[in-house]
Amino acid sequence: MFYVRYGLGWAAIWAVMLIASSLPVRLIKPPTWRTWPRRHLSWAFAYWVFVMTTLFFGLVALLLGLWLSPWWCLVISLCAGVLSIAGIWPAQLRHYELQRSLADAEQKHRKSGWLAVSVWEHEDRSFEVVMASDVIRDGMGLELTDLGSSETGPVLEAFWHDDGTGFDFIVHHAGTLPFAVVERFVAAAKRSLAPTEQS
Repeated sequence: MFYVRYGLGWAAIWAVMLIASSLPVRLIKPPTWRTWPRRHLSWAFAYWVFVMTTLFFGLVALLLGLWLSPWWCLVISLCAGVLSIAGIWPAQLRHYELQRSLADAEQKHRKSGWLAVSVWEHEDRSFEVVMASDVIRDGMGLELTDLGSSETGPVLEAFWHDDGTGFDFIVHHAGTLPFAVVERFVAAAKRSLAPTEQS
């Protein structure tokens, strides 16, 4: 459509706008993308205005392109993008605030000992196992920490995604673990984290 009416240059610009609007969603990791907008509200507003302007530009050019120049079509599209996002922005801010409060509640639970914690003994070694929900990543996690290791933090982590994508199994740092402990950890993750119908 843009190639026929305005030539290859404007068609290329519109294609670049479409691709650019989708790059953050494609390149930024989902956990980061879920928290980035509420931590950068001004940039989030500008991004959504850009997305809506890109969408409106095609519609405005189709309807008014015979009478208006591409620049006027872009100005009208930008105004429509700003107005549409400004109209829904209060609701979007309430959504971001809800996300923030849920994340804060999760951190509070982590600090107050709300998590399910147990200690496993294997021969002469002790391991701490912690299970908790993760609002930001949207799922349940199980962490295994070697209490006798000089390394801090968990050695292994299993995470179940509630969106149905299944398990992630993460090795946080190198270390030698007894096979029986790893086997028990995997069995506990499958039993405790996954829904009954998935286990």
